[in-house]
Amino acid sequence: MSGTPWSVILDPDRLNDLRSLNILDTTPEQSYDDLAELARIICDTAVANITLVAADRQWFKSRLGSEVDETPVELSVCAYALAEPEALVINDMTRDVRTRDNALVTGNKSLRFYAGVPLRLDASYGVGTLCVLDTKPHAKGLTKTQVAGLQALGRQATILFNIRKFMARQHPDVQGGANEYEMLFEAAHNLMSAHEIAKGIRDEILEKLLSKGLMHVGRRIADEQKGQSIYLN
Repeated sequence: MSGTPWSVILDPDRLNDLRSLNILDTTPEQSYDDLAELARIICDTAVANITLVAADRQWFKSRLGSEVDETPVELSVCAYALAEPEALVINDMTRDVRTRDNALVTGNKSLRFYAGVPLRLDASYGVGTLCVLDTKPHAKGLTKTQVAGLQALGRQATILFNIRKFMARQHPDVQGGANEYEMLFEAAHNLMSAHEIAKGIRDEILEKLLSKGLMHVGRRIADEQKGQSIYLN
């Protein structure tokens, strides 16, 4: 692959953001899979991923339409999207100098189309992407509406990352499991407190972000309660 963007991949602030999530090699989660599924539907593609780009590999938190859970970072098309201000769209990867020699394009998988939006936390570059791929070129790329839909879903993925970052900071040694129920309630409590502060200082953007976070945590708590009631029965 031509010109792997190592300066972006190995950016210390970006890698610190990634480590703060404590997310690599965790189990699949419906909330991420739902976003990927919506992206695949909106963009009419065969594959959709939520990708985390580490220093040596790209790993898929969600992978729909593919059985591959990670690839070497040298094969990462998403690495090029990490520095994009909005979205990266490659209509035909056999015709783009960055991807035409990529083994994922020349090999058995024969990927042809790529579109991805960066998922940023605090650093200038994204920790990963929400991306869609196809085995056929998309001569017209994506419409403005499709790009806007992909970006909106990317913002929702970033909200999930920020919630996870908060939870990982509070419980650095836990990746789900027996304490997750208590962690969700603690996250909800802190989000509600922050939401009240945002209302008080009249920060509408922050208030909306925290409100969406609360909705997601509420759904997770409801799912946990449902699971526990099934178990008890």
